[in-house]
Amino acid sequence: MKSYRNILCATDFSSFSDRACVHATKLAKESGATLTVLHVVDHFPVDRSNAEIAPEDVDPKVFRERKAREELEAQTVRTGCTEAQREVVFSTHAAAHTQ
Repeated sequence: MKSYRNILCATDFSSFSDRACVHATKLAKESGATLTVLHVVDHFPVDRSNAEIAPEDVDPKVFRERKAREELEAQTVRTGCTEAQREVVFSTHAAAHTQ
């Protein structure tokens, strides 16, 4: 098997991402690689639900980052990749709207 040093697993917290995290964790353990689980937050997506809107007394970026970190932590525990590095990145663009 090819030896990997770093593995990046992007997630949107879906069940498909759960499966990708499980696979990435297995691959990282087998190869001794560092695993990073990454979630990209659209800074202000057009089609967000009310659950993603910050309360009036909380900065929207802080609210979204805290929520993403909580979901990222829950997903890494749920999928067994608790040793993975976790990273939340903000983007001014949405992947769904790229040209």
